[in-house]
Amino acid sequence: MTDEPAPPGVPNEHLDSGWEFVEERTETVAELSALRVRSVTRRYDDERSRAALSEAGYEIDHPVRFFAVSRLEFEPSLPPGVGTTMVAPKVRTEARKAFVNRLTERGLKDVTRDRTERVRLPDDSRMRLFRHTGTVPPTELDAPLPLECWVGVWPTGGTFLVVAGAHPTVTLDSRLDTGTAPDSLHRSPDEYWREFLELLRETGERN
Repeated sequence: MTDEPAPPGVPNEHLDSGWEFVEERTETVAELSALRVRSVTRRYDDERSRAALSEAGYEIDHPVRFFAVSRLEFEPSLPPGVGTTMVAPKVRTEARKAFVNRLTERGLKDVTRDRTERVRLPDDSRMRLFRHTGTVPPTELDAPLPLECWVGVWPTGGTFLVVAGAHPTVTLDSRLDTGTAPDSLHRSPDEYWREFLELLRETGERN
C-alpha cells in the first residue's frame, strides 16, 4: 500500500486568528512519464470576513478569501540523477492548471491569467507567484466581487510546496448596499496582499 504524502506545515498561530480550517484533501495532480505526483492540501477560509458579512445581513456560501498549502510528492521517488530542478517546469505548469480548475469549480467567473511577481522566501531564495483574476457573481452580494488569485510553487527537501490564495481587489463594504458595515469589511486589497505574503513566508519557515 502506498504511503500518503505528509501534510505540509502551516503557520497555525497566524491562522488561528480569523481563519477557519476547511479541508485536508489528498489526490493525484499529475502524471509525469512513469511518475505520479501526489498532493496533500490544507485549505483555510477567512472566517472573520464571513462573520462580518453575516453581521451586516449577508449570508454567503462562496469564500471571499482563502489560503491553501499543498505538499507534492512523487510515486515512485525521483530516480538517481533526476533532481527537482529537472521536473520543476512541468510541476509548475500542472499546479497552475489545477489551481485554475479549482477556482472554476468553486464558482468564480472569467478566470484569467494576469501576471507574475517574484517574492523572497525566508532562505533568501526567490519564487515566482502567478496572478489570476476572477469574479464572484452578484448572487449573494449586491455587486460582483473581483478577486485576485495567487499560486506559487517552490522545491523543498526533494519535493515541492504549492501555496495559493485569493482575496478581493476592492473593499468588501463597497459591494454592499448598507449604510454601515463592520470594520473588517473596510480592509483594503493592500492589507489582504500583505497578509498573504506573511502567510506564505511563515509557511516557508515551517517546511
